[in-house]
Amino acid sequence: MSKVTISVGLGNFLPDTSILNQIFEKENLEFNINFVNWDPLNVNSNEIPDLFFVNGTASEHLKNNFYEIEQNESFNLNNFANCSKLNLINNNNKLIGIPSTIRLPCLFDRSNKLNTTITNLEQLLNLAKSNNLNFIWSINSPVIISILYLFLQNSKISNSNNNYNWQLPSTFDQLNNEILTILRNIVTYSTLEQSNSFFNSNSLIDILIGSSELLLNQSFENNSTTITIKSIPNENNLQSAFVDFFAINKSIDSSKINFALKLLNLITSKSILSQLLQLKSNQNVIPARIDLELNSNISKQLAQLAYSNNVVAFPSLNFTINQLYQSGLLIQRNAQHEAVAAIRCLSADTVVNAKSGHPGMPMGMAPAAYVLWNYFINYDPKEPKWFNRDRWILSNGHGCALQYTMLHLAGFDLSIDDLKRFRQLHSKTPGHPEVGITPGVEATTGPLGQGIGNGVGMAIAQAHIAQLFNEKYNLVDNYIYVFCGDGCLMEGVSLEAISLAGHLGLEKLIIIYDDNKITIDGSTDLAFTQNMNLTFESCGWHVIQVNDGDSNLLEIKEAISKARSISGKPKLIKLRTTIGYTSKQEGTKEVHGSPISLEDLQFVKLQSGFPKDKAFYVPENVYQKFALTSERGQNAHNQWRNLYAKFAQENPEKAVEFEQYAYGRLPNDWQTVLPKWTPEKPAIATRQASFEVLNALAPVLKTLIGGSADLTPSNLTNLKCSGDFKKDNHKGRYIRFGVREHGMAAIGNGITLYSGLIPYLGTFLNFVGYAAGAVRVGALSELGVIYVGTHDSIGLGEDGPTHQPIEIIASLRAMPHVHVFRPADPNEVSGAYLCAIEDRKMTSVIALTRQAVPNLINSSAENVRKGAYVIHDCENVQAILLATGSEVSICIDVAKQSKDIAIRVVSFPCWSLFERQSEQYKRSVLLEGVPIVSVEAAAMFGWERYSHHQIGMKTFGASGPAKDLYEYFGLTVKNILAETSKVVNFFRSQQTHVPDVLRRF
Repeated sequence: MSKVTISVGLGNFLPDTSILNQIFEKENLEFNINFVNWDPLNVNSNEIPDLFFVNGTASEHLKNNFYEIEQNESFNLNNFANCSKLNLINNNNKLIGIPSTIRLPCLFDRSNKLNTTITNLEQLLNLAKSNNLNFIWSINSPVIISILYLFLQNSKISNSNNNYNWQLPSTFDQLNNEILTILRNIVTYSTLEQSNSFFNSNSLIDILIGSSELLLNQSFENNSTTITIKSIPNENNLQSAFVDFFAINKSIDSSKINFALKLLNLITSKSILSQLLQLKSNQNVIPARIDLELNSNISKQLAQLAYSNNVVAFPSLNFTINQLYQSGLLIQRNAQHEAVAAIRCLSADTVVNAKSGHPGMPMGMAPAAYVLWNYFINYDPKEPKWFNRDRWILSNGHGCALQYTMLHLAGFDLSIDDLKRFRQLHSKTPGHPEVGITPGVEATTGPLGQGIGNGVGMAIAQAHIAQLFNEKYNLVDNYIYVFCGDGCLMEGVSLEAISLAGHLGLEKLIIIYDDNKITIDGSTDLAFTQNMNLTFESCGWHVIQVNDGDSNLLEIKEAISKARSISGKPKLIKLRTTIGYTSKQEGTKEVHGSPISLEDLQFVKLQSGFPKDKAFYVPENVYQKFALTSERGQNAHNQWRNLYAKFAQENPEKAVEFEQYAYGRLPNDWQTVLPKWTPEKPAIATRQASFEVLNALAPVLKTLIGGSADLTPSNLTNLKCSGDFKKDNHKGRYIRFGVREHGMAAIGNGITLYSGLIPYLGTFLNFVGYAAGAVRVGALSELGVIYVGTHDSIGLGEDGPTHQPIEIIASLRAMPHVHVFRPADPNEVSGAYLCAIEDRKMTSVIALTRQAVPNLINSSAENVRKGAYVIHDCENVQAILLATGSEVSICIDVAKQSKDIAIRVVSFPCWSLFERQSEQYKRSVLLEGVPIVSVEAAAMFGWERYSHHQIGMKTFGASGPAKDLYEYFGLTVKNILAETSKVVNFFRSQQTHVPDVLRRF
């Protein structure tokens, strides 16, 4: 009969199994042991060994998988001995683990105000010794305890004034050799990465775990050492103890339980532990970190020796973590920390090399970026635009050195040379992320908060397309991740978008908040004390707090995992970080927006074990690590491609539709559904015409999606063929944005960035000013969002100057990559939509009237493509009137009523389209030698490029009926004709040459 095999998980640092087997062979066991390379913090439940080592964090992670310690056990100094003598019982299917390590909390007085001295050292030592405990102090590794034992065995202890003075070996060299021997012979069971979250606490008294450095003050004098105990747990300050113990898997086969019990007793016995501690040197024995004496040549030699031998840990007992950072002797060789260090150092190198940029955020968020990209994000650097990839937006775009670093490491087309050209003209690494410039950048960010709005827009698009197409196949199941900072959350655009996201239940949206509490001015306490957790929760978000974003990779990973598992609402992970982490200026405003010094950069690199004088250094194994994550993404892409192929084969018509939604391909002949109006039809407001155009397009152009900022009855933007997009119906195509113009615009940008959807956004034209920041970013990004701006002039009447746009049109025309349409009649409204949809790289603003306008002879949608065209002509033209919108029909009446001057009228719906026309066409419209007058019920700024005289608004508007306002401000047939006559007569009387408006350099 074959022996039963018990699997034993000793951690992710597994020693030579042949040596371990030799130890246990001496016990003549009736079962086999299989030692497993096992990480308790990164496993599925079906991968858990029969017997495994757990500690504080791991036990919480695995609490449903092992038999727990009795709940009535209380770990304190009084029953310390009893706790350490726990026996295994099998009562009601409940097993109890035997403690192998007791970690006691200790008090650390950061400001040296308490001056605490404790007298119970001997008591604790005796308790440990009498109960066969191998570990004591607030520590988490046999390495540390072995060093402590070395001190005890080679020291003389005396008590003077309640301070325990330990006389160490006569020379430091002797101690050095003994320490190296232990380093080579030790096996560590610990799998946890040491957490430094407590060093960032604002409280005076912290409970510390895994930190022997803070227990002792130590100074070397004349080859002797005095160690002063700062604080040891006693009955007054001990709050709870953390137990490391071996435990038995709840799912273990019943036939194995007795064998597991016996093995558990063996592993935790003094004899087996002693043998494990005496293992001979081999390359698989790996301690965890090296901390050494400040400013000591011997220490530096020891550090290099340990580093070269893959020894990563030798915790000393004499200085704080900050002192170690300052010494440059803290060397971490853990693969994860090495990757984080590479991200941090490469980002800092990028900024320092450019002599410009923001190093603080990339250095502080390196751990979060590593965890997100290493464990979660699906991406394919070879095909960065595949549709079902996860999206990552850097809302705090000033930290883009981090984004470029991640894209480089992940294998996108971004080289080290590109990083060296950071912030240089025509480089692929501009000073803030720009979509279309850098492969892998999903959104143009920099103006704070825009990225949050973009993320909400992407999540809306994701939810909409997923609900339309995820019937049989899960074609759309990606996540939207957004990094943001304190500044982002101060911006109003963010809170507008956050509020709507919670209302709509956008479950694929995860924001990771870099809560470093520093802005350019200094501490956020100067201006920002809002409780963001409560803010997000009140908006319907699930909030997860991570207190140690500087080094606790596990906590970050578990937070993201939890966020992904929660459905029905968006998630915020509030990550407490230190800006400029590991810099001498960490935690200060100085590291926010200026490169750190070269000396400081070298200091940062020393802490990572990187060559201090080697710029842009990345260890090869870091590249290899990211190559694996890229491979994971490419595999995901291939799986999706195969899935889509099945979908397309079964649903060819649906696949054509999916291509439209995903990539913006337009259906054939969509333009044919555009409405046409004849002069005989009744006059209507151009906003009413817009409503008819939208509802003619919507059934054919199914990717048209939009809404209004709480102005639907005024904007007339609702779709008759679709319901609302809401929490329980993401198929709807009409979005109720609420009174959130800026958020709406940023969301519209995100919708376009994610997909082939065509967003149209409604508000009063004047309130596009509220959204200007996002309009500008969208234009810069060439996103093609359509803005439906009704109530376009003083013609809106009684609402008065607060609502009447005067300067808005001019400001929008001044913005690059923006078409501003001011249609003269319904046919031109059709033309505006025609051009806006055809030209997907140009933002379009369609300015629409509240008041009715007639359907004009010679107007057409096709004519709008020209930007300007002759709508009313005559022979022997003596003057030309240029007009837009409702003023075109007025100017036609002027021409008809003019008896002395032959007047041509030009409808000028779009300047930017006119500028695209040929010189010949322009001159056929704006005749040389003929006086030109422009007429528009808006600011006259800019019209001088096309006209010799301008009629328009010189002040803000006023409250009153539209007819009275037009009369008051001189926008009448009578006044326009009089002004035109003056211009013509001026050139006649002066016999002055009429300047050629098209003659430009």
